[in-house]
Amino acid sequence: MAIHIPFGPLRSVVKWLYDRLTKLLLLSTYRQSHELWAKRHRLGSHWSPLGDELEYSLCFAQLSDPEPRTSRIAFRATEGEIEAVNLVFEAVGSGIRYQEAIRLHQVDRRPIVRALSSVPSLDILELSERGVFFTIDSYQFRDCSIRYPDGRSREMEDSLEGHLMQNWLLNDCWVHRWNRWWNCNEIRYAKRNIGEYWRFRSGWPLQRASLFGKIMGVHWLVTVQFWLAIWSGLYVMNDDGLLVSRLETQGH
Repeated sequence: MAIHIPFGPLRSVVKWLYDRLTKLLLLSTYRQSHELWAKRHRLGSHWSPLGDELEYSLCFAQLSDPEPRTSRIAFRATEGEIEAVNLVFEAVGSGIRYQEAIRLHQVDRRPIVRALSSVPSLDILELSERGVFFTIDSYQFRDCSIRYPDGRSREMEDSLEGHLMQNWLLNDCWVHRWNRWWNCNEIRYAKRNIGEYWRFRSGWPLQRASLFGKIMGVHWLVTVQFWLAIWSGLYVMNDDGLLVSRLETQGH
């Protein structure tokens, strides 16, 4: 008698178990890596001058952001107080211009945050033989004017164009799991340091170190070493993306 094996339901069960297991083993480390990346890129982490009396912090929305994805910008005065600021923020990508008129009142050292609702998220518009075309390539501040508390006002020249390096796609490490994108730059950096340790700082005599270091520095072995160190609970990633002893972090 032929026995029919329901491969469809069985495949679904295996997939569900695999997803649950990988989430249990990987999620906390993915979350930490992503948070370290986000901390360095979120609004307010970097400030750039806009003339002599203003500075801004700009954060374009990305695919890894939760919905609704909204680009944002913050302004603050470098010293004193400014009664009012009027300007146009312009972003350009693949020949398309996006403009957002911004009007600010009583600007001081406290950041004023504005949503850039007219500016799209960073994404790829086209990937073809012609090349890679992004939603945003550059940005500029135009038609900026300042009014001071004493009634004086002045016009500022348009700023220089800021050009995006598109590191989020060209250089960053991203993994799509559990229906969202995770930045894994810190995981990649930690594994790279493990490989460099075996190749250059293993402390063995030169000839042995050369052979042993090459073996232990093989990519898949480095990946195994990294996850075993994490899962053992003896090592954690620090804020610099390095594996350090858990006892060492507790000592601080």
